[in-house]
Amino acid sequence: MRPLGASVDYQVRALNAAGAGPLSAAATGRRAALDIVGFEIEVTSPSPRTHSIESDTTVWLDVDAPRATIVPGTITASFETTRTGVSLQTSPASAIAAVVATYRVRGTLGVTDSTPWSGAATGRRASGALSSRWQRSSGDTATSWSDLGSVTGVSLLDTQAPLNGEARWYRVESSMEGGDASAAAARRGARLAFAMVAPEGVRSCGLTRSGQMWCWDKDGPVRRDELPVLVAFTNRGGDGCGLDSSGDVMCWGSNGMGELGDGTTEPRVGLVSPVGVGKASMLASNGGRTCALQVNGGTVMCWGTNPGAPMVANPETPSPVLLAPQSNLASAVSLAISLGHGCAMTGPLGKISCWGSNYSGQLGRAEPGYFEFARQIPEIVGATQLTVGGQHSCSLVGGVVKCWGSNWSGQLGVPGEDTPIPQPVNDLSDVVEMRAYANTSCVRLGGGTVKCWGSNTGGILGDGSGIEWSATPVVVSNIQRATAIGMSASISCAIEEGGVWCWGENWNGALGDGTTQQRSTPVQVILP
Repeated sequence: MRPLGASVDYQVRALNAAGAGPLSAAATGRRAALDIVGFEIEVTSPSPRTHSIESDTTVWLDVDAPRATIVPGTITASFETTRTGVSLQTSPASAIAAVVATYRVRGTLGVTDSTPWSGAATGRRASGALSSRWQRSSGDTATSWSDLGSVTGVSLLDTQAPLNGEARWYRVESSMEGGDASAAAARRGARLAFAMVAPEGVRSCGLTRSGQMWCWDKDGPVRRDELPVLVAFTNRGGDGCGLDSSGDVMCWGSNGMGELGDGTTEPRVGLVSPVGVGKASMLASNGGRTCALQVNGGTVMCWGTNPGAPMVANPETPSPVLLAPQSNLASAVSLAISLGHGCAMTGPLGKISCWGSNYSGQLGRAEPGYFEFARQIPEIVGATQLTVGGQHSCSLVGGVVKCWGSNWSGQLGVPGEDTPIPQPVNDLSDVVEMRAYANTSCVRLGGGTVKCWGSNTGGILGDGSGIEWSATPVVVSNIQRATAIGMSASISCAIEEGGVWCWGENWNGALGDGTTQQRSTPVQVILP
């Protein structure tokens, strides 16, 4: 059998009877061959696959050829370390060249026939320059990404992170022509922002959205990394007590008046859990005394002491232990204490009951004296908040503040004498938060404005007027979008967009503005 399509020479010889005769002239001929109607290209590595192409194709592009592999960098995102923004770091991304592919080809002659396979050849997809971009999520989930800018170095400061400290996810997406896009594992980051502030004359402190405490004075701000994550705390100039999410109470700092609640006045190092407090729902503190509202039973338990202001069953007890519980507040949901008296709000009707010193009517009783056990104030129903100052008390009912007790500095918000009868504060509505301390009261309105009234010692009213006191609430200057407020005897603070603004006395730098100068209008706490 001749090879298919090979040419062959032919001659014809005429034969006689003897088998001889001359040859004809030579002629050539070739078996007819099938036309090549297409080609098959086989990729034998890195994974077998076959492609069929038309017969008139002279160049074939393997669009499925292996791509270069991008190895993303590893990123980190800061969480509540600076007010400036979220600090991002990444190691550089790199690329691994595409895998080499092996090819061979054969022609197709019809439905079933084909030519032999060609010899093998190898090829590799080319790749372009590697580029990377920082990306940030639109919310606190690792989805819906938006670009922040090209990665020209290994770090970036996201100054557009939410001012209020809402967390965002960050990643670096790397891409290249001829390579597969790849993103580094996302990391969660947040700008430093506060949810709670507790000023104090010696040192002020604030709690961030994630429950980390910072404190500041003339030496600048310090992050209290030794403390656990908290949901609430009390401040005694940097010492205090905190409440974690499980309801456990722990205290830290000095113990000269039994502030640690361990039944002694001995110094301690680190955190101490108050003896016998159990699970608590909230804390209140004033001076050297702290009280906790127990989760079960609504019992108010107090520890620590303060000379001249017993609020305990045995005022002669020189050292502290767990002092006189208020066990007749079975449905208490909120608590506030001063140096000499305390009040609790009971649910679900929003009634107020107070106990302790009543020499100015701060318990809502007409008769002066000291009352060991709490009694309900009949004029208050439907309260949603309460607060107490040195010798006055206030409640919030339907957005309206009502106060009673001492009024020698106008702290009741109305002109007149001391009174045990709750009085609506003048020129005030749409209140969402209130605070009182010593002889001054402040509130936060629904729109974010802050108003204060009462004594203006140290400029604590915050309006810059220099007046001695005011029985009418005055607007605190330059605060328009407050989300929380805090007070002490000589300092007030407000949180606005996660930053902290304070005003009043500043002898130890507790306003946090880097000076010790008294301020009668708010200044911003300087944070990292």
